[in-house]
This record gives sequence, C-alpha cells and structure tokens, in this order.
Amino acid sequence: MALVRLDGLKVKAGSDAREAAWVPLDRLPELAFDHAEIIRLARNHLADQLYHSHAVFSLLPDSFTLADIQSVFEQIVGETLDKRNFRSWVQKEMPLRETGEERRGAHRPAKLYTLNDGDG
Repeated sequence: MALVRLDGLKVKAGSDAREAAWVPLDRLPELAFDHAEIIRLARNHLADQLYHSHAVFSLLPDSFTLADIQSVFEQIVGETLDKRNFRSWVQKEMPLRETGEERRGAHRPAKLYTLNDGDG
C-alpha cells in the first residue's frame, strides 16, 4: 500500500492485465481471490492512519483549502464528514499555516493553507 498523487500518472496495461485502469474504491469491479478483502483492509488501515499522521499532505498541492483536506479524508474513509467538526479538528490537530491568499470559486473565497513545517 502506498499513497501517491495521480498527477501525470498513467496506467500501462500488460499482457496479464489488458484492461488495467484507475477506478474509485466505491466502484471496484469484481476482483479475483481475496483481493476485495485486501483492499477493504488496506482502506480501513489507511483511514485510521490519516487521523494519527500527516500523510494527507502528500496528496495535496503545496497550498490547499480546508475543503481540499476534507475531500481527501472523505475519499479515503468512504463517507461524508461533518464539515464543522472536521474543520475544528483539522485546525486543532494539523500543523497548518495560513498563506494569506484565497481561492475564489462559485461561493465565498476560501483561505489557503500550507503545511507548517516549522520554518515560519
């Protein structure tokens, strides 16, 4: 099991897996042997580890919003998290630093954060 960002990664099918592709965990095809159970156990382990490490930052760009962090958590744990409780927990438990910038979208601007690595 490994955490990797998909930016620029492409699946290359081989002779034993001509239809290789990235698929969302909640839409896996039928898998051989005990592979579905292995994936379920790995997902549960990863979800548990997210709450006790800073691994989530390896999946985020250099600057990100709280919604970005929540989206990664939700994709890994496989459920929608309460926005206020999650954000309160993140701001208390994660080493974040506001960048002073905002991301503008369809709704009100969102503050951008970065990992506070202790240098500033």
